[in-house]
Amino acid sequence: MVRIKKITIPGSSSFIESGKVGIYSFYMDNVSDEVIKKQKAVFDYLNLPLEQIEFGWEHAYILNKIVENAAGNADLKFVILFTLTAFR
Repeated sequence: MVRIKKITIPGSSSFIESGKVGIYSFYMDNVSDEVIKKQKAVFDYLNLPLEQIEFGWEHAYILNKIVENAAGNADLKFVILFTLTAFR
């Protein structure tokens, strides 16, 4: 079992909660629902907002879409990307 230790960086939670940081995870349909749910549980535990996106295209396509969406949000200053990868 892996234990996650919460750390606090002064000012970090207010920065994330301010909506200036977008945190995205993208995955294809070959990633199990259990893995997707566990990833979300980790982010919830850390109190970090996570938008999980299932996609069926090339990585470049979904990355471009996420960045295009972020560019349209004037408040967003940073984008953090995670990928869940499973091999068939």
